Amino acid sequence: MHSVIQQQPEGQVDVIVLGGGPVGAATARLLATDHRVVLVDAGENLRAAHRAAGMLAPTSEFRTTEPEVHALALDAMGRWPGEAAALETETGMGLDLRTAGTLHVALGADDLARTTHLADAARAAGLEATPLDRRALRRAEPGLSRRVAGGVAVQGDHQVDPRRLVTALRASCAARG
Repeated sequence: MHSVIQQQPEGQVDVIVLGGGPVGAATARLLATDHRVVLVDAGENLRAAHRAAGMLAPTSEFRTTEPEVHALALDAMGRWPGEAAALETETGMGLDLRTAGTLHVALGADDLARTTHLADAARAAGLEATPLDRRALRRAEPGLSRRVAGGVAVQGDHQVDPRRLVTALRASCAARG
């Protein structure tokens, strides 16, 4: 059963957005600037947002076979801090945006080869990714197991609290009618 999480606008509706998670709520918010939008969601418990890590990590998810997709993701990443600030200002809600980057941890030789490949490919694309031996990795994150083989530090990846994000997006949608 679905429930409408916004009041239905008076008159004709231009767009119906199904799903009130991060993507649906952001889409509805964007469209609500110029259109009459109804946002429909299955419930208030933010299903995906309660399980998501909130990673905004195009560098960490870099695939050498998808350069166009990666370029688009990097462009979107560059816009995130400004968009987050605008949403926080509009709603008065903090999103807990973190821009410190990501550590990729290797537990064995296969993982280490994967993280080394990630660092090499990211650097070849002009991105910042630094291979770390086990000592450097444990200095960066002391709580890691002594069994780590090494890893890579990826600068530029972000993280946002997905629950806060969805709550703020929904509030923005409601304020936009």
